[in-house]
Amino acid sequence: VSAADATIQDRSHYSDVFGEDRHYRVFLPPTYQDDRAVPYPVIYFFHGYGGRYNGPADGTQSQSAESRYYDEWNGNLERCGPDPRDIIATYVAENNVIVVKWDGYVAAQYPRPYDVGPVKDDLHFVDYFPELVRHIDGEYRTIKSREGRATSGLSMGGFMSMFVASKYPHLIGSASFFNPSSAFIIGPRELQVYTPFRHMGRNYVGLPIRQHVGMKDFLRQHDLGIDREFKTQELFYEAWHYGVNYFDGF
Repeated sequence: VSAADATIQDRSHYSDVFGEDRHYRVFLPPTYQDDRAVPYPVIYFFHGYGGRYNGPADGTQSQSAESRYYDEWNGNLERCGPDPRDIIATYVAENNVIVVKWDGYVAAQYPRPYDVGPVKDDLHFVDYFPELVRHIDGEYRTIKSREGRATSGLSMGGFMSMFVASKYPHLIGSASFFNPSSAFIIGPRELQVYTPFRHMGRNYVGLPIRQHVGMKDFLRQHDLGIDREFKTQELFYEAWHYGVNYFDGF
């Protein structure tokens, strides 16, 4: 199987939380169409700085910061397809899971997504997550329980995965953070709060969580702070430190 075997759908729906249409991309495994009685687990993936739910036109490379990050790490663009960010298609083609990639676009802040640090438009993406879950469960053949859901994200999306997991552990069965931004100012515009996740381990008691810490990532020192704090607590936590032989000093 290859990325071409996965089905990719770009869709939108009206969000009551935002009061507007919101976009998302769904990756369906090749087996999804085979047996229409089988439900599938869902991973909700949150893109990072400069990302969107979708990619550039076929045959072109994205110029976003997130795309350049993937290009440098992978060195294997033929697996990525026309959008270097959508290596997700390869993963879905090889695993029986649905991946939903939401859109963190905020007009007043782009390429900074999610309306955090500082808040400008009062667009509360963490409040949107339960609504998106209900929508996806209504549109696709999913496992409609926390055991069938997970969150994951890169950089600012890693922050959102931590944020969503800390608020809705009853909705998801696990959460992963790839080189996450460790803290941001969040909340209503009139009452913004600094939120350092290294001090929020209690929110994850009983929830399997995993952090990926890259040797080359500029957020590494912040993520090591999270790693040290979480390891001192009674959490279902693991960390993967990768790129040990590739550190170039920046």
